[in-house]
Amino acid sequence: MAGGEIIALRSISHLDFNALLLPGGFGAAKNLNHWAVNGPDGAIDHEVKARILDFIAAKKPIGAMCMGPTVVAKALEGSEFSVQMTVGSTTAPSPYEISAISAGMENLRAHAVMCLKLKLRLILHLKLLLLSAMMMEAGITDVWLNTQALVSVVLELIS
Repeated sequence: MAGGEIIALRSISHLDFNALLLPGGFGAAKNLNHWAVNGPDGAIDHEVKARILDFIAAKKPIGAMCMGPTVVAKALEGSEFSVQMTVGSTTAPSPYEISAISAGMENLRAHAVMCLKLKLRLILHLKLLLLSAMMMEAGITDVWLNTQALVSVVLELIS
C-alpha cells in the first residue's frame, strides 16, 4: 500500500517538483533500469530516462544513492554529459562488486570515482548529488546519516 495516490511517471513533470530523489537499491537496479539483470547493457525505462534528463535540463537537483547512480549513468548514456559518478569504493569493505559496477559505469561514459560511505559526491553544474549508501558495508545508522546528508544538500541546492 502506498502512502498516497500513485501517479504514472509519464504524467509527472519537472515543472511540478523542486528535485528528484532516486533511493536506489535492488529495486532501482531491477525496475528503473535493468542493471541487476544485464549490467550496463541493460535497458533503462524510457520514462525514467526522460524525467532525469528533464530535471538536468531544468537545472533542478537530483539526488541518487546506492544503485541510483547507475540509473543516472544509464540515463546520460549517449548524451552530451560525461560525469564523474560513484557507487562506493574498492578501498573499503562492501558486500557488492564495486569494481565491476564502476567498470560498467565507465562503459557508459560515466567516469567512476571512489567515495567512502559517508562521502557525498556533488556535480555542481548538473546539481547532481551521489551517495554510495548501502553499497558499502554500513549499518542502519550509517544509512540514515547518508540519507539525511543527501536530502539536506538537495534542499540547499533548491534554494
